[in-house]
Amino acid sequence: MRAAVSRVQSLVQGEPYTSSLLDCNHFIDQFDYTINTRYQGVPEKMKPYQGNNYETITCDFPGPCPDGVTRPACTWLRFLTVTCEISGDGALITILTNSMPNHCYRSDSYYPKGDSGEYQFYGMNRIQWNLKPREMAKAAINYDNKDFYFTDLRSQADIDGVLCIENWAQKELLDTNVHYAEVIKGQTQTSNNWKIDSSNVGQFNLLGLPNSDAVVGIALNGVFLFSGTSKYGYDAYFPRAYGLNTDPRQIEFDVCLGSVESYNTYRYHMYSPCIYETSIRTKVMMCKEDGACSFDLRTYAAANTPVEARVILPIGLAKDGRVIYGPYRQDRQLWQPCDVDICNGRYFGTYYGYVATMFHPYILGCFGPSNTVKNYYQQCSSNAKICAYAQTNFSFSYITLALLSMVLFFTSIY
Repeated sequence: MRAAVSRVQSLVQGEPYTSSLLDCNHFIDQFDYTINTRYQGVPEKMKPYQGNNYETITCDFPGPCPDGVTRPACTWLRFLTVTCEISGDGALITILTNSMPNHCYRSDSYYPKGDSGEYQFYGMNRIQWNLKPREMAKAAINYDNKDFYFTDLRSQADIDGVLCIENWAQKELLDTNVHYAEVIKGQTQTSNNWKIDSSNVGQFNLLGLPNSDAVVGIALNGVFLFSGTSKYGYDAYFPRAYGLNTDPRQIEFDVCLGSVESYNTYRYHMYSPCIYETSIRTKVMMCKEDGACSFDLRTYAAANTPVEARVILPIGLAKDGRVIYGPYRQDRQLWQPCDVDICNGRYFGTYYGYVATMFHPYILGCFGPSNTVKNYYQQCSSNAKICAYAQTNFSFSYITLALLSMVLFFTSIY
């Protein structure tokens, strides 16, 4: 992962990304891109494979390969292009990907659509970068300092109706000033309408997502970020029965906490330490087969995060063009329930961004800014955000990390 050192230092010091073109360019430098149009023709800034516009990844025994055939080893092409361009006083950002990981994956019976000889892609095309809340179209109607809520959930039904569904992130719900647009490229066809159905599936045979409704963002390695709620209508990792929903089901996921269970698309439903350079990137195993991961995936994710990344750093771009920051605060502690609003976001100065948390909804639960509610929480999760007190309780951070260290120690000696 590349880093504009001075900009990263300012993040650690609590200075957030702004909406400038300079910050947009610094932001996309953090991505593990295969194409960065800013550096076309600059050899020292290009990866060895960048002349091909893709990266070739090979892993042993991941399960079914991206073409659906099970082999001793699988190879696929990974594509990720990032671009920033000036627009008035701000910038527009484009991120296009095939969501194939830059690390190994594991699945018992599903596979991500891809190929070893070609690629197709989809993504966000020239959307507004890091729009200030006061500059949102809705804010022009009712903006009052920090009391402006783009999403305002007041009842149990409101919260369950948004945070307990997989496909809440429809593009139609975005603020108009985001100028959201998409692009999808198949074999010979390029379209601004991300819609794959029986009429065009042959053109987009290497892409699995029929639309972007479940996509809440894109991680630094190009993997899609999904809602923390799965297609079953429960927390993807910690499902809980509620009301008439009596069959809680957990998704299948690997040691990078990624899943391919639906849509033939690899994605994360929560923060993955595999966004960074880490040894588990080459580990081909289901989480349930790994002692530390199956013991508590939250402490496992924290323990496998590089020490230098345990500060405020970006891990991806949200669908509304805002920054998604990692699970650590400026004081190197994990974000806590009272630190974020219902959408899992917060203000950074006059800017708004999202943060990854170890509790549901994990990344984004809705498009912010939003209100905070202490009397209700999403009933579909046994790991929901519950802010009961103003002060922060750090017991999870310290106690569970200590327990994980013990598990890792005993695993290593037996």
